[in-house]
Amino acid sequence: MDQITAALPSSVTVTEGRGGLTALTVDTARCRAEVYLHGAHVTAWQPAGQSPVLWMSEASAFAADQPIRGGIPVCAPWFGTGRDGDKAPAHGWFRVSPWQLTGAEDNDGTVRLTLHLDGAAAGHPGIEADYVVGFGDELTLELTVTTAEDLVLEEAFHTYLAVGDIEQVTVEGLDGCSYVDKAPGGSPDNTQSGDVTFTGETDRVYAHTGSARVVDPANGRAITLAKAGSGATVVWNPWTAKAAAMPDFGDDEWPGMVCLEAVNALAGAVELAAGGQHTLQATYSVTAL
Repeated sequence: MDQITAALPSSVTVTEGRGGLTALTVDTARCRAEVYLHGAHVTAWQPAGQSPVLWMSEASAFAADQPIRGGIPVCAPWFGTGRDGDKAPAHGWFRVSPWQLTGAEDNDGTVRLTLHLDGAAAGHPGIEADYVVGFGDELTLELTVTTAEDLVLEEAFHTYLAVGDIEQVTVEGLDGCSYVDKAPGGSPDNTQSGDVTFTGETDRVYAHTGSARVVDPANGRAITLAKAGSGATVVWNPWTAKAAAMPDFGDDEWPGMVCLEAVNALAGAVELAAGGQHTLQATYSVTAL
């Protein structure tokens, strides 16, 4: 298979995933996980003793020309419709392009997969990316983008986290941060006061470089995001109307998810000169309440 050039440890298996797309499954004493080569899309991570940490929509498409809804979309080289609002497809072409597995290793139950994106092969010469995903007690993500020409780079790990009840969830670590509210009727100039709570559609881009934590009382756990190379944190839940308007998102699925994302976007986009590169890193970990 052209997309797999690495020897695989016994804990990693190549499978035919949904929609006939190629997937890799990881099964160790530490966790179970799954990643699709379409978009380098992580669709599952479940540490031992935990329920699944990542949320997936039952309505998601699994097709070579469409993004997967849920898990961890790799959004780049722009976020949304881009800084100027004129880019397509939404959230960039990284998440709908074929990636190649170039490395796989299992170190005492922690599996690291290395995936490569050839921009020229995807119809976008001049941009390449390498993505290292670590599956174990923690989930680690490291995306390095290299450009042959000047590039204004927006990027995100658009991570969908599974929660028990969004109306009980809070997000800690953003108190005092300025944010752009992208929900209907929202303002570009806001400051967070206290923890984030959810009472309606939430779509916020926080100026924030530190860690944040999703507190999920219904599941009795907290999920922490630590990151590097990221100037913004996005918090998102579509609530009722937006969920109903999305064909790949079930009308009644919104109470079970929240996105907590490591991002560079809008005014915080990374400006790269020709020959430059940038690395975005994130780690997700789970603790009991």
